[in-house]
Amino acid sequence: MKDKQKISVAFKSQREFFDKQAFLIVSESAVETYKDAFRLKAWDGTPWPALSPGYNPGYGEMMVRDTNLVNSIRHTVEEHDRVKIKAGNR
Repeated sequence: MKDKQKISVAFKSQREFFDKQAFLIVSESAVETYKDAFRLKAWDGTPWPALSPGYNPGYGEMMVRDTNLVNSIRHTVEEHDRVKIKAGNR
């Protein structure tokens, strides 16, 4: 097999990967990134500001007290050219 043919075969296999699998990896990574933001209580490394100076929760932080919001983060569209992430009940 000539070099040009080898390159063509390599690009074809990568094209198939991006068409059939890469969007799944992106989708799962995005969902995990958003869920981690809740676990770490920070967006992009910036901690969430306090609700108010005197705020002293009896249990858990406001955004993570009830796990319904973080558990609602999911991917709703997974196509080879787009991924859609949603949270909440809509």
